[in-house]
Amino acid sequence: MRAGYQTLKQQLGVLPDIQQTSMASTLPGKGTFRNEYVISRTTQAGDDGQTMLCPAVDHDIVTSLGLEIIAGRGFSKSYSTDAEGAYLINETALHALGWNNPEDAIGQELTRQFNEDRTIVGVIKDFHFRSLQHAMEPMVLRIDPSEFNYAILRIDTRDIVKTVASIETVWNTFSADRPLEAFFLNDDYNKQYRSEERVGSLLTVFT
Repeated sequence: MRAGYQTLKQQLGVLPDIQQTSMASTLPGKGTFRNEYVISRTTQAGDDGQTMLCPAVDHDIVTSLGLEIIAGRGFSKSYSTDAEGAYLINETALHALGWNNPEDAIGQELTRQFNEDRTIVGVIKDFHFRSLQHAMEPMVLRIDPSEFNYAILRIDTRDIVKTVASIETVWNTFSADRPLEAFFLNDDYNKQYRSEERVGSLLTVFT
């Protein structure tokens, strides 16, 4: 399914009750297996780095999860280098890497273990990735379709039965031999990712 994720995303995105779609390797509250890497500042000699959460996401993750950019920008298809050369970091990662001012991190390079260098294009406001009971952790977001496991859908819930049926119809055109696995993020995470005045809930599809 990873190979055809763009087509799946496009077909889900045209459904009338789908407000936003994005893809990710893992989800809030779903564990971080294989999503932790050692991150270091590329130009800082002797920096052994720190282990940080490093989920793979797509260009639309900021909008889908309602994340707040506090410096720089989010991922954008207007910048061809974002797909393989950009990072978003959270506030905790910012401080762990030695910066106090979010603006100071924009344009700086980070190295992920296995020698992958990318440039910080934005800083996002901290949000709990494991659960509200866990301490805030440093996190670095990157685009990498080869690791996508979930589709994240922001949907209008006024006719949820019809909406899920429409999603299932699209899903069956891609994987008729495997039933749709879909679930809502729990209330704790919905509260984090959307303000009260926003319409919509986050439904996730295991791909």
